Amino acid sequence: MEAHTEEPLPAPGVIERWALLIGVDYYFPGTERNVNIQPLKGCVRDVLAVEDYLKSIGVPDSKIFKLTASQADANRIKEKPKDLWPTRNNIIDRLDYILQTAAKGALVYIHYSGHGILRGHIKGHVEEGGNKLTGTALVPIDVRTGGAYLSGYQLGVKIKQMVESRSLRVTLVLDSCHSGQGLRHDDVLSGAHAGDEDGDPATATRFIDELDDSELDSDKQADSEAAAEDGNRAADTEPRSWLDDPRSCTVVTACGVFETAKETVFGSVGRERRGVLTYWILDMLRRYPAARLPSYSQVRDYVRSKTAAWVPRQNQTPGIFGDAAYEFFGSKLLPWTPSCGITKKGNRYILAAGKAQGVAPGAVYELLPGDRETSSKGADDTSERRPLQVRVEEVFDLQSTAAAVSEDDVLHIDKLIDSGHRAMLHRWALPRKTYVEVAIDNPQRVDHPFLDMFTASLKKELKASTWNLLLKTPEITKQEDFRIVIEDQTIEIHDRDGQPLVGLPKISLQNCNAIGQLVDVLRHAARFQAIKELRYGRPTASHLLSRDRFSFGAYDLEEEPVSKNAAGQYMATHGQRLNLVFEPTEKSGPLYVSVFNLAADSWAVNKMYPPQKVAPFQLQHPEKIEIITRMNVPLVAENELQQSSCTDTIRAYVYMGSSLPSWDELQLQTISVEVQPHVPIDDDSERYADPDNSLSEDGHWTLVDLSIITSRE
Repeated sequence: MEAHTEEPLPAPGVIERWALLIGVDYYFPGTERNVNIQPLKGCVRDVLAVEDYLKSIGVPDSKIFKLTASQADANRIKEKPKDLWPTRNNIIDRLDYILQTAAKGALVYIHYSGHGILRGHIKGHVEEGGNKLTGTALVPIDVRTGGAYLSGYQLGVKIKQMVESRSLRVTLVLDSCHSGQGLRHDDVLSGAHAGDEDGDPATATRFIDELDDSELDSDKQADSEAAAEDGNRAADTEPRSWLDDPRSCTVVTACGVFETAKETVFGSVGRERRGVLTYWILDMLRRYPAARLPSYSQVRDYVRSKTAAWVPRQNQTPGIFGDAAYEFFGSKLLPWTPSCGITKKGNRYILAAGKAQGVAPGAVYELLPGDRETSSKGADDTSERRPLQVRVEEVFDLQSTAAAVSEDDVLHIDKLIDSGHRAMLHRWALPRKTYVEVAIDNPQRVDHPFLDMFTASLKKELKASTWNLLLKTPEITKQEDFRIVIEDQTIEIHDRDGQPLVGLPKISLQNCNAIGQLVDVLRHAARFQAIKELRYGRPTASHLLSRDRFSFGAYDLEEEPVSKNAAGQYMATHGQRLNLVFEPTEKSGPLYVSVFNLAADSWAVNKMYPPQKVAPFQLQHPEKIEIITRMNVPLVAENELQQSSCTDTIRAYVYMGSSLPSWDELQLQTISVEVQPHVPIDDDSERYADPDNSLSEDGHWTLVDLSIITSRE
């Protein structure tokens, strides 16, 4: 191991930081394994660029280890000392040194740029489809001369020790193929060799188009060592990698199962290739001061937007396992809010959210800062600038177009978009006119001057709160959606048939904020109904994903299907636990799935899968998603009639394509009566014309509902 000079201990309160950087361009030729490994050109450059960045944010040279293999000519490695070569043993030695030397609670950054490979000798996960990192391996320099692979399981054992025995927080970046998906069947294996992608010498894939089932003595020894450290006796079969679901650790992967990690030339000067994942990660990080780095999820979203535009021929979708909401290479858990990507094309802004995400013309989005300690004013702007907002004009399946709310903000918005800012839903709009009518059960007992004042105030507040939420006046002939019933100084909200809407709070007229509370409840209820009843729209024919590709159903814990009534609704009992199973039914492109519970009793849209702050994973046959949930009939206030049953709608949104959308902004919290400020909205309804269908969209989507009736009996 290279000598590192002692440096002063970090100041009190400063967290110690370490790094291990591994870059493999050159691989020793040999005959120990019958596998074709093409040389790469950008991996060592990745490592050097990461090293420069880490030093720029204060990581001391003594705590940065590098293991690199550059190609001097066809058959020689450029680096001389053998202990600096990226072999499995050298990698493990450096990890052990950090494990033994780093202070408790230190931050550790591990970066690998090189080839990844699928390992065929691993049993037990093949028929189940494998998982995200089990069944894969990093490819050290000497695997063809007898050296061992570094498997996902072995690497996970070592990082698990760092986390559990030393409380280290680990960042692992894998800029290689097979970094984000485990062992799959042979028909998945397809692609181009490095240096031979579409005849373009400027771009190569870090992809070995083979499944290597060789098992040398070095592999057996490595497996045995890892199993012993992990307390696992079954060294003949590889257990699930801890990195699939890590804690106090974040794994950033370059691509998914049907994709390849690329290295390419960036810029118009020179022909030096760089890893696409590494390049865009550093591009994002350099935009922020060392003391205020963005979260892992913000970095991932930025890289995704760049890779989708930079490499359209073969898609590359970075992924995250573990703690996505933490500061990149930091210890702070950052605030999180649902957001979508925003770009500019010509003179209009493009939002990565459309009718599938509940977007309608008139919705307002605010620029979300790339770090949590600044507002959309920008990091260097300390003035009292108003929030920077765009308003939706046209809506498509998965995207929408928007314009700046204020023309004076265009240049500033453009600058923030270029720096990686995203768009946060500030105020939703309804997809059609939704009418509210004030009904009086006993006109003789109503103070008419009060009623006139109440109606005028309600009309004004509704108009200011939400686009298309309107008070029904005598000249309007369309049926109302909600009825406001005033009786005994209490406001109730009923449906159009005059039935009280269960779960909506009653509001006292004695409250000075009664109108504001009423409007907030109405806009929440109208949003919920619009989402539940698919008023924002279904997939267009050109973007419709066939439901024949998957199944979605409810089972009991003995894997028996739950019984249905004549209408096809599942019948459950209070307290019963169900297993909701989503499963692809054919081998095709990967699916991305998000599952929500539309709970009518609480008027909430709650995300069930994947976890909050986590983007959907690629799902392919024969994998499946299983969600265990307990069905309950909610209790109501003492003076209310107890419900004997309730109906939940479990909805799965399914996408297949390369521009992964987020469904998170569909979420609605349990309804409340907290008053929100209402800023008047633009009343120019003529500006929102029908879409001109000129926006090119990628991918196909659909949704499927499970209706579950839960009864107390």
